[in-house]
Order: sequence, then structure tokens, then C-alpha cells
Amino acid sequence: MDFEELTNRITFRRKTNKKNNYGESEEVKEVIGACWAGIRRATIKEFADTEGRANTITFIIRKKQRFKIDSAQVIFYEGNDFEIIEMPPTAQTDDFKLIKARWVEW
Repeated sequence: MDFEELTNRITFRRKTNKKNNYGESEEVKEVIGACWAGIRRATIKEFADTEGRANTITFIIRKKQRFKIDSAQVIFYEGNDFEIIEMPPTAQTDDFKLIKARWVEW
């Protein structure tokens, strides 16, 4: 994959508790950071072979980001939230990071 193929904008968010105007604590989605990503969806063969893959997407991003990415965060993409399932380790010389995520109502 080349850097030119990172054409989709994604945002990393996490839940935090903040006080509203009335002094009550409420959960809000705090933005951690945003970056460009390449998207790999399940192929028709993968979809037919494995149940549950319909809601799974693999995001490909640059390895070096200005913010820390962890599995407690959620990826916001095309109006949907995706929880991070797996971030497999990559080789040190590899410039990209793979993040496997599943659609979730958050």
C-alpha cells in the first residue's frame, strides 16, 4: 500500500465523564485525534465463509501518529463507531499499522 491510498478520514474517540451546565455528570465522546486511513472490507468470499464479518473493517493508517492509539478507543468513520478488536504488531521497517475493528452502537 502507498500513502496515496490513505483517502478516508477517521477519528479516534473515547468516552469520558464531564459535568454539564446543571452540575450533573454525563458521558461524552471526546476526540483523541484524526488521521487518514485506507479501508479494507471483507470480500464476498470472506463474507460467505465467516459469519459476523459483515460488521468488521480493517483500517490501515500510518504507524507514527501524534496521539496514542489503544483498544479502549473507538474509531468514528462514515457516521458509525467501530470498536477496536485487534492491532497486530508490524515489522519495525513497516510504515503502516493495521487496526481491525467491529461496528458497534456506542
